[in-house]
Amino acid sequence: MTDTELKNARGIDRQRILFPMYHYSPYYGHGVGHDGQHRWSYAIDCIGKDGGKDEVYAPFDCTVTNVFVKSGCSPEVWLQSDKPVLASNGDIDYYTFTYTHPSEVKNMKVGQQFKQGEFVCHEGNEGVSAGNHVHVEIGKGKSKTWSIEKHGGTTYYMNQNKVKPENVWFLPETSVIDFTTDKIGSKYSIKKESEMTKYVTSKDGLYLHNAKNYNQSSEIALLDYNEPCIVFETSGSFAKVYARGLVGWCSNKYLGAQGKSIENAYVNSKNGLWLHKTKDFKVVSEIDLMKYKEKVTWISTSGKFAYVDYKGIKGYCAKNYLTKI
Repeated sequence: MTDTELKNARGIDRQRILFPMYHYSPYYGHGVGHDGQHRWSYAIDCIGKDGGKDEVYAPFDCTVTNVFVKSGCSPEVWLQSDKPVLASNGDIDYYTFTYTHPSEVKNMKVGQQFKQGEFVCHEGNEGVSAGNHVHVEIGKGKSKTWSIEKHGGTTYYMNQNKVKPENVWFLPETSVIDFTTDKIGSKYSIKKESEMTKYVTSKDGLYLHNAKNYNQSSEIALLDYNEPCIVFETSGSFAKVYARGLVGWCSNKYLGAQGKSIENAYVNSKNGLWLHKTKDFKVVSEIDLMKYKEKVTWISTSGKFAYVDYKGIKGYCAKNYLTKI
């Protein structure tokens, strides 16, 4: 594709998978050292601010695909994303949350829908529970039932295609982190999107690739100066990022803090102004003659030259014949 086509290249902007509470407090997690269901699933018990009945929200636009309610058991609801969503590890797919223990689950119906951030339920203490909390499990893909596993002669029911919650959810910008280490010492770190975001620092823009290389054949977009990118990981000189609805790889060297905003200007020479490939006034470097009063984007200044973008073409011209708007 041409640079113009790459500049216009955009995917579908995705909802982020959001942690579903205001206070981030992972009281009891998963893995070795945890008991029963928590040892074999990737469940996290969240207790909110103080172990009361904090509100629990929808992590994305979702639909109830299953409700389990049985006397003596913990009530559980399945919330499946309506569209593929963005995980904080860079994955884009359908995801399914299950909430266990809230009393409101008993009144939910299959097909019920929630918008991202909409109230779903409160923490609860229904079924097998020692206090108010919400037991959260996450599965990748569409799901409306359990994955059944046996360990040590005991049967466990857990979300299908289980994933570790701390690897896929973003913390809403307004949320508060109370602690990230559970009661037995396991750590479940989380970041807000703003903490994962860097900006393109190259005034020439930055190519986004679908592979860890700089080959022209792998280019999928040309990002603008100061364009925000969510950074998931770095590998050597490359960074895996999300920008323009696309996940790809770019040079980590040209990602950093947000820079000074680019300014608009116009040509003030009535004879027009030549745009050059290089910082000189030679005929061989001329690209185009910009007309009087035509607008350009003034990107940077180098001595007596201005580096500008004129109709999608970048080059150098005499700065004395530009007036900033």
